[in-house]
Amino acid sequence: MQGQRKPDSLSFDIAESAETRIRRLISEHPVIIFSRSSCCMCHAMKKLLASIGVHPTVIELDDHEMAALPPPPSEGDDSLSPRNSSAPAVFIGGTCIGGLEYLVALHLSGHLVPKLVQVGALAGFSQAVQEFCSQLDVSSHKRKVIESYAKAVNDLAMEISRKLAESLGLKGDLFENWPIQFRINKYHFTPESVGTLGVQLHTDSGFLTILQDDENVGGLEVMNNKSGEFIHVDPLPGTITVNFGDIGTAWSNGRFCNVKHRVKCQGATVRISVASFVLGPKEGPVEAPKELVDDQNPRLYVPFTWEDYRRLRLETKSHAGESLANMLISSQSE
Repeated sequence: MQGQRKPDSLSFDIAESAETRIRRLISEHPVIIFSRSSCCMCHAMKKLLASIGVHPTVIELDDHEMAALPPPPSEGDDSLSPRNSSAPAVFIGGTCIGGLEYLVALHLSGHLVPKLVQVGALAGFSQAVQEFCSQLDVSSHKRKVIESYAKAVNDLAMEISRKLAESLGLKGDLFENWPIQFRINKYHFTPESVGTLGVQLHTDSGFLTILQDDENVGGLEVMNNKSGEFIHVDPLPGTITVNFGDIGTAWSNGRFCNVKHRVKCQGATVRISVASFVLGPKEGPVEAPKELVDDQNPRLYVPFTWEDYRRLRLETKSHAGESLANMLISSQSE
């Protein structure tokens, strides 16, 4: 916890509602770092969040996912923006994941649809997966299952990436050091949320995504770029869905198409999906290999880093592939 030091013990008015307590704690403690497990404020806030249905370990919403949340419940109220510099912020492990006041306000107003629980790790790194399991406080058996799954999906992602490179006449080891983020999403759809969007229209920012969707509950929709119509992706047991992100489009010099998609609530139930994102190079620029550039296929995008592009999407609040247009060589020369 940062800011003014507070007592180690907390007292509440017994008549005070959980919502009122949460808002009071937020006002008294603008920044709460949940990774400090010994902090009584962390324990108190987690219990209060859980009491109103918000999972106590909301972890690492990344930029496009935070932006994909619904708009603030009070239109024009910038104080509830997840990226407003004055909004109270949630930190886990030192990473800012957005405004707690914003998330709570969305939940209390019924706008946080779904009540989305996301936990994630870098699938290719055993330490990250171990920390991921610790965050979930899983049993030893479930830990082994998660570790095995993370390794398998990491290997699969690398194999798909290798095959894609080889199909373009390139070496298959180009993606070996690219990080892969592994995430479990749990949606709590309510009767009031049926027909509304759980995740707004967006493209994934990375190279490609491997999605193991809920086999019983649908909701994923992809957009036809030509017609603008949405195509419902029906659940199909025993399958995975693979789509390209913005980095995939830039790296392939436009050969791979980033996919605009969203999630719509189709029924009052729980929906679970497991996604693995091949992000971008940790070091060095994102740029099309020289073998993919010639007179018939001139270079489309200027070289850029993964971090610069992530920041651009955040600053421009463009999360459906629009930011990629700013990386076009033609736009740079204008």
